[in-house]
Amino acid sequence: MTGHLRGLAAQLKEESNAAISVHCFAHCLNLFLQDCTRQCTLVRDSLSLVSEIANMIKNSSKKVTVFDKIRQQMSFDNNDRGPIKNLKPLCPTRWAVRSSAFEALLEKTNYKSVINAMAEIGELVSDDSGSKAKGISQQLQKFEIYFRMKLCFLFFNATKQASGTLQTKALSLTEAMKCVTVTKQYLQRLRDTSFNQFY
Repeated sequence: MTGHLRGLAAQLKEESNAAISVHCFAHCLNLFLQDCTRQCTLVRDSLSLVSEIANMIKNSSKKVTVFDKIRQQMSFDNNDRGPIKNLKPLCPTRWAVRSSAFEALLEKTNYKSVINAMAEIGELVSDDSGSKAKGISQQLQKFEIYFRMKLCFLFFNATKQASGTLQTKALSLTEAMKCVTVTKQYLQRLRDTSFNQFY
């Protein structure tokens, strides 16, 4: 697309020597988020755990059946009448999916169902995935892990909203800068003073 030899950037440069290639704002945000998540082990490990949970359950019909059975029973026991969000696997190139993946996992019925399903899978399955499932169940019961997941959801949800705004067709540079500033201010407030709202 923007290759410097035969891509669009090279073709534009042939037409006008003054043309410069600039990534779209949303792509720049995604590149920034990739760098941030590589530097922050809390976020990197949380992303890895969410991905492992979704993949472990989705990649086996037996595990899907165990999870669905437990989730339906918990939903019935808790009188949850609304639709239950499905667990979502992560996509390496679509950063907006991260917010949805954390949101689906953190849904009350889903989180407890994943804990119980992983424990049951750990008992039913005798291969390596059984021991991994049991370990995931134990991990999810720790406050620190839940806290990390919730924190990641808030972070990725804010950046998802910013990414949506930055993809608007008629967006000006001023509006883009304002969007980034508002997102930064939200994240700083979350870090500095909003713990009570968060927890």
